[in-house]
Amino acid sequence: MEALNNGHDCSSWIPATNWTIAHGSPSASVALESSDSPIDSENATSTMKTPLILKPTSPDCGPCEIKISFTQKHEVCQVYV
Repeated sequence: MEALNNGHDCSSWIPATNWTIAHGSPSASVALESSDSPIDSENATSTMKTPLILKPTSPDCGPCEIKISFTQKHEVCQVYV
């Protein structure tokens, strides 16, 4: 069975971060929308995404990096953090 996120195949993208995930998961927190499968605006506000909380791996750790790798080439227009 394929994992789905808002109707999107989660196996088509891979999240990674250099900080430890303290709560939540990227697959439950990230929403993807494309012209092929837009998010339904009527249902988008009815369900809140699970918060993703990251914490540094050590006190002198560098800035948080969140990387999302797609299995196909995509043009990313907007990113909200």
